[in-house]
Amino acid sequence: MPRAKKEFGYYVASFLSDYLPSVKGCSSRTIESYRDTLVMFIEFISAGKRGSIVLADINYEAVRSFLEHLESERGNSIATRNQRQAAMCSFLSYVRTREPEMYGQISDVLAMPRKKAEKPTIAYLTVEEVETLFSSIDDNNPAGLRDKAMLAFPYETAARVSEMTGCLVRQLHFGSSPYVELRGKGGKTRNVPATDSFVDLMGNYVEAFGISSGDAHLFTNRYGQPLTQKGAAYVLGKRLAVASETKTSIAAKHITCHCLRHSRAMHLLEAGVNLIYIRDILGHVSVTTTEIYARTNPEIKRKYLAEHSASYSVGGKFSEDEKDDLVKWLKTNF
Repeated sequence: MPRAKKEFGYYVASFLSDYLPSVKGCSSRTIESYRDTLVMFIEFISAGKRGSIVLADINYEAVRSFLEHLESERGNSIATRNQRQAAMCSFLSYVRTREPEMYGQISDVLAMPRKKAEKPTIAYLTVEEVETLFSSIDDNNPAGLRDKAMLAFPYETAARVSEMTGCLVRQLHFGSSPYVELRGKGGKTRNVPATDSFVDLMGNYVEAFGISSGDAHLFTNRYGQPLTQKGAAYVLGKRLAVASETKTSIAAKHITCHCLRHSRAMHLLEAGVNLIYIRDILGHVSVTTTEIYARTNPEIKRKYLAEHSASYSVGGKFSEDEKDDLVKWLKTNF
């Protein structure tokens, strides 16, 4: 007796609600991204189509047209296009293992190459610019203290914005060897050592705002809700505008909250900290990812070129005996 054929809607639901969270262990943020991709694909392929979508509708041409639509009509970047393509491929790989008769059709889609994109340059603040940013914030008033603590967090801990906005008070471990527990991508945790000045700042902030519960979010908005990424971006933009009045070079840069994480990595690298330790602080899986900072930072390149410039020198002239030996060697061997 042939098995009942499951349709497109069934696989979308089981992929998002069971496979990704239970089998793959994906975070809610990753699942939301995959969901959004499938929603956009459904809306695109449903346009002008009568009846519901079936698995046979998902072929090479349909996916290629969808990706072109994202870039040309929605204005998505190539990086975003590739991210959506990866989400579609993950879903189709899941379907392929359960619908063997679609193996060839889906394999054609999976073989579609990613579009090559230029790697964006890493924006970051110099040490002097960071000092200007924090010195321009008056922490003698509650608003200034909150903003300084909020911006110091991603810089001192090299935290991602989501790690900062989701941080709870109990993740601060300020004992004899203070550190901050960060929960990053895929639910992975890492412990980042905290400096004495950062411990003092965060201690003053928590005390001033009466944040006593360990399960309370460290940073909240005016309504007492967890701080959002947009909220953090607003605070940073406001404070950068003030700092740029003193340090005009800041205004020429497009700095986001994530750039504070980049800035920390760059400054640790400039201070001579090993890439392995920087990788652990950033929470990268491979040091290869961390190496991008070494390739980007012009000060690091200049430093190593200066240190090894002696190897490029021509040196003194050959003596007559050395010339004779060289000519003899050339005639003998060539």
